[in-house]
Amino acid sequence: DHRMSIGEPTCESSWTIVMLSPTLSWLESYNPSHDNVDQVMRYSIRRALIYPYIRNYDFVCDTILGDVLKILSGGKRVILRCLLEINAIFDSSE
Repeated sequence: DHRMSIGEPTCESSWTIVMLSPTLSWLESYNPSHDNVDQVMRYSIRRALIYPYIRNYDFVCDTILGDVLKILSGGKRVILRCLLEINAIFDSSE
């Protein structure tokens, strides 16, 4: 959502986040013995291509996965900041 709205949440932001996150939309949990990083990334790419209004494989694989890698490589502080921003978006939505 941050990439699409240039950091300014919209009325559709909470819907976009929930649709892209299987953990939030279906309470999906990943089991480390059955699911590895490759499979989780594959699930995420599929959801990103199915639900939002931009369905571009190259955009998802290059840009979005690059954003995810930057966030994860930033450490706990960056991840927590992103989660708090998501929480604020949910709090402000109807």
